[in-house]
Amino acid sequence: MTLIQSSFVNSLSSKIRSVGNALCVGCDPDILESPRFTREWLERHGPVSFLENFSRSLIEAAADKVPAIKFQSAFFEAWGPDGFRVLQSAIKFANECGLLTILDAKRGDISSTMRAYGQMAFDVMAADALTVTPYMGTDTVSPLEPWLKRGRGVYLVWVSSNASGASVQDCPIGPTNEPLSTRIYQEILNYFEEVKLSDSFGLVVGATRVSSIEYKTRSSLLNKALLMPGVGAQGGTITPELRRLVESGRTLVPQSRQLSRGTPDLKHWDDLRDHVNQQIYSATSHLLVTT
Repeated sequence: MTLIQSSFVNSLSSKIRSVGNALCVGCDPDILESPRFTREWLERHGPVSFLENFSRSLIEAAADKVPAIKFQSAFFEAWGPDGFRVLQSAIKFANECGLLTILDAKRGDISSTMRAYGQMAFDVMAADALTVTPYMGTDTVSPLEPWLKRGRGVYLVWVSSNASGASVQDCPIGPTNEPLSTRIYQEILNYFEEVKLSDSFGLVVGATRVSSIEYKTRSSLLNKALLMPGVGAQGGTITPELRRLVESGRTLVPQSRQLSRGTPDLKHWDDLRDHVNQQIYSATSHLLVTT
């Protein structure tokens, strides 16, 4: 059963308030980053069993403790049709457990292709939100409007947490040499205001980049829905600037490898679930939302 009631941002805010924290559990079944026992399990039982058990362990650990879970599509797609089927089942199970579901696929293409991506993400996978790369213009979003009007959401990648992202996103343009990201930010806002879907979108803002965003723009983010990767494995920390955005009640801070990497003494999926439980408890203590 999906959590969508009206607009995506309203559903997000309500869920964050109900659980009292801003943690988004990242489900990244990367065999190279997973506990040692999972590699042995993969060899004995195959990819479907690995993906199913990994996903279920994280979903069960996250249920009733955090507002959302984010599925990194690439780690399922890597296994072909079997991976897609497991992803679909995992999103369904997460929705049934009361979690908002984000399909992290970072799609971005022309209108006809985006319409197909929307069908995949929202009709087939039944995700609550999809990550989109908007650098090909509003064509990447306009075909998704029918789903947005029915309460689904999109997170547009604005400034990313990867180390080389700034070399492109902060590239100076125009006579004022403003960063490319600043121009894109304004175009995004203008578009969603024009189509009256401002409560249907959020922005991906790397936690490692918050302090470099100019103050005026950073202040305007307080009333935006944000997905802020980069805390933990990518070196980001809970800075005062990030803390302020978390307290706005619309921000999600995803953690993936930091939660599920595990230690060598984990022997079974129950151990992984218990380990993630402990990591969630630790992470949420730094991401409390009281408003």
